[in-house]
Amino acid sequence: MTTNTTRRIHTLLSCLSLLTLAIASPAVAQDTEKPAEPADTPDTSEFIVYPDSTSVTNHTVTINGQPIHYQATAGTLTLTNLRGKHEPTASVFYIAYRKLTNPPADAVDPAFPDPASRPITFSFNGGPGSSSVWLHLGVFGPKRVNPIDDFGNPGPPPYALVENEYSLLDQSDFVFIDPVATGYSRAAEDGNPKDFHGVREDISSVAEFIRIYLGKTNRWGSPKYIAGETYGTTR
Repeated sequence: MTTNTTRRIHTLLSCLSLLTLAIASPAVAQDTEKPAEPADTPDTSEFIVYPDSTSVTNHTVTINGQPIHYQATAGTLTLTNLRGKHEPTASVFYIAYRKLTNPPADAVDPAFPDPASRPITFSFNGGPGSSSVWLHLGVFGPKRVNPIDDFGNPGPPPYALVENEYSLLDQSDFVFIDPVATGYSRAAEDGNPKDFHGVREDISSVAEFIRIYLGKTNRWGSPKYIAGETYGTTR
């Protein structure tokens, strides 16, 4: 092997050594200097609050000769998927009546009986497939439909809406629930109404409504009752 050839080999080896060091240096730096991990981002999916629409008015009804002041609330309450991102699954319509301890004129700042001793009754009709209008305007609510004319005979609709002197509002607050797919209650636009059809599905959604309502209105400490008609008794 000539002297020139030997020198060329030594030169090539030196270049390869330098190239190897250049390639290895970033890898070594990566091993020794790990980049800072990003701070944990809180999962806000469980803190989503969906707006619920309500309309609140105050009234008085006479029951057993006594004036009963009450607050009426018509509104919707959103059910959500308890798994995943808590996306809305349905909007449930309800009408609630709550006794006032002050007259409607003074109810800008309403006062209510002690919830620990004031009962609350959740009411619904049956069908299945019926809204709660029948028990609401036919039995328990502070207003009722009067289908009788001045001569005591059933008259043609539209019927008059009159005070219900037989209402139980003097004994309990009432919440009339329209189960999903009845009345004004509907499944979410991208949901499947069949998820609420069936014995278990129906019970689950109505129970979830009651749970949320009790929490929103601070009524967990109240004596609680349910009142149903036909299939509503099974629910």
